[in-house]
Amino acid sequence: MALSAFWDGLTGTSRAGFLAMVVGAALAFGVYVWFFSYATVTGPMGRYLLNYSDDLEAYATMRSLRLGVDPSHDPLLMILGTSFSASAFGSDEFVSDKLDALTSTHWRVANMATASQSPLDAIALIDHALESNIGEPVVVLLGVDAVTGGWTTEELMQYYDAPRIGVRSPWVDAEVERLGHAPLPRSSIYFLDNWNFSALRAPRLFVRLFLKGPYEDVYFNRSTRQHEEPLPIDARNEPLIAGEIRAVAAEDPQSNLDMYRMLADHLSQLPAARLILMQEVPEAGFLERHDLGGLIAEQTRAYQAFAEEIGASFWAPTAEPSFPREAFYDAYHIGDAPTREALRDDLAAFVAQVYEDMADG
Repeated sequence: MALSAFWDGLTGTSRAGFLAMVVGAALAFGVYVWFFSYATVTGPMGRYLLNYSDDLEAYATMRSLRLGVDPSHDPLLMILGTSFSASAFGSDEFVSDKLDALTSTHWRVANMATASQSPLDAIALIDHALESNIGEPVVVLLGVDAVTGGWTTEELMQYYDAPRIGVRSPWVDAEVERLGHAPLPRSSIYFLDNWNFSALRAPRLFVRLFLKGPYEDVYFNRSTRQHEEPLPIDARNEPLIAGEIRAVAAEDPQSNLDMYRMLADHLSQLPAARLILMQEVPEAGFLERHDLGGLIAEQTRAYQAFAEEIGASFWAPTAEPSFPREAFYDAYHIGDAPTREALRDDLAAFVAQVYEDMADG
């Protein structure tokens, strides 16, 4: 009898318990709506967007949203691309300090590269970041790589329908319509416009808000330590990557090129803007082992010609045979700290020259 009464009390409902549940759910939803609003995510609380220390999608979202509401006369460098660019260049200040010194001008730098970044994601991040543009010089470094450079329309729409970033863009919606797909509905409510992005981050958000606090640093490096030894070749999934590169080469890249052409057209309407296409070239030993050197060289020539056609600059920093093979952590990511530092030097010098050319008209 006593056991039965205990069980009924433990599992049964009560008015007080039900009310507590309703109040708790309402409070949780209220916090959710408050946090996933444009006002909150563009402010100091935006740091809580990150689910983990290398949540590059959330970091790119936060940077794009903040740039979009923060007008400035300082020149801006935006870095877009895959995890190659994220790991190669790292935190924004690593590059901005070098640009400041080379140009005697204070720069804003936003590394918004993310793993397997689709062209639509890159364009959305750029578009939103430029909403506050008041005529300051803008340089967009857009990484194009051998693995994801041949996005099919089907793949693009899969990423668009379940977006990994929390930014919407009319430029992207126009491209989606051009590709024969209906754009996602739009409103002025952040969590509705970016439902997939916000829903995936809500559970950990509550833990970080009330227990742990935000991540203070973003971990861009693909390798797990600052001076990580390269992965053994048999642990690099090289046959899979090589197969993806060949599959990409067999695709018609015209849709991607049309998107880059559209981006160049939009940038040309700004008072001072320049697009740089940067080829993200895999490690030379990997190319030799899988007989991909000729294919990559052909891609390099094609991207270089296309950049010239649309009035963009072209840069392939790791395409030189002299680039140290041991600098790569795997087939595709820079793991060596001195090499990353040298790449940042090269990037700063290249952008500084582009900036000087822009000033000369």
